[in-house]
Amino acid sequence: MDNSVILGINADFYKRLHEKGEFPYKNKIYTEVPSKSSYQDYLFNGNYRSFVEWTAVPTWSNYYNKDFKYTISNKKWISGIIAVDKMDYRNSKGNLGPNYELGMQQAVDFWYEYPLNLIAALCDANGNAYDGNPFFTNSRTGTGVVNVDNIVSGTGTSLAQIYTDMNNAIDMMLGMVDANGNAFNVSTHYVVMIPGHLYSKFNTLAVSDTLYISGTLSNSLKGLFDICINPYLGSSDNDWYLINANAPVKPFIYQVNKEPEWIVDDSNPADPYIHVFSTSYCNAGYGVPYGIVLVSNTGY
Repeated sequence: MDNSVILGINADFYKRLHEKGEFPYKNKIYTEVPSKSSYQDYLFNGNYRSFVEWTAVPTWSNYYNKDFKYTISNKKWISGIIAVDKMDYRNSKGNLGPNYELGMQQAVDFWYEYPLNLIAALCDANGNAYDGNPFFTNSRTGTGVVNVDNIVSGTGTSLAQIYTDMNNAIDMMLGMVDANGNAFNVSTHYVVMIPGHLYSKFNTLAVSDTLYISGTLSNSLKGLFDICINPYLGSSDNDWYLINANAPVKPFIYQVNKEPEWIVDDSNPADPYIHVFSTSYCNAGYGVPYGIVLVSNTGY
C-alpha cells in the first residue's frame, strides 16, 4: 500500500477528530499531560497544600523532594481495524472497500472518548493511589497522608435516593481536609460521572426547580453539577462518582506519549487482507483522590 494512501487516511482521521471538538470533560475529571518516555513519574506531597517560606538561599529540596512517587507506564492500544481485500484493492486501483467508513468512524469515536474507557477500568480496579492506599477508601492511613474518606454508601437508584446520596457526597467532599486542617476543595464545580442508564434521574436533579419526592421539595441541586455519561461503566453498574472539576489536581491522569495515527500491516504474503488500523501509545492512572467521591450501591 502506497505511503500516500496512509497519509490520506491520517488526514481524513484528523479532520474528523478535529470536527468533533475537544472532549468536554478534559481537564475536569482528568488532567491530560504529555509523556516523553515509556513511563512517567509523578511526585506528590503528603500535605497537599503545604508550602515553605522563601529564603534568600532556598533549600530547593524542600520544593521538589515530595513524599510520594507514582508511576504510570504507557501501553499501545489499537482501534478501527480495516481489513482491505488485497485482490479488490489492486483491481480497484486503491479503493479501500466498504469497511473503510465503518472502521474510520469507529476510530474517531473511540479516540475522542478514550480517556473514559481507561478511567472506568481504574474505577473498577480501585488500585492504589500514590500514597499506597486504595484510591477509594474510608480508612486512608500513613504518615503525611490526608485523612479523608471518599466513599459514600449509596441508598439506591430512585430519584429520592440519588438526591439524598448526592447531598451526602457533597458534604463528604467539602469536609475533606489535609493533615494540617486545610480544606482541599476550596472552589467547587461538580461533575457526576454516571452509567448511561441513570441519566434521566440525574438530569431531573440538574434541571428541575421542584422535586416530587416525599411530597413537594425545592430542588437544591439544580444547576449545581454537569453530567458525564461514561458508557464504559456498564449497564448493570449502579455506582457513580461526584467529581470536583475545580480541584487543583484532578482525580485521574491521562498521559500521551504518541497521539493516535493510522498504520498498515501487509507483511504476511499468505494473508488475503491488508490490515489498516489506528494506534496510540498512552495510558491513564490515578491522580489525587481528594476531589472525587464514590457513591457505592454495590457494597464497595
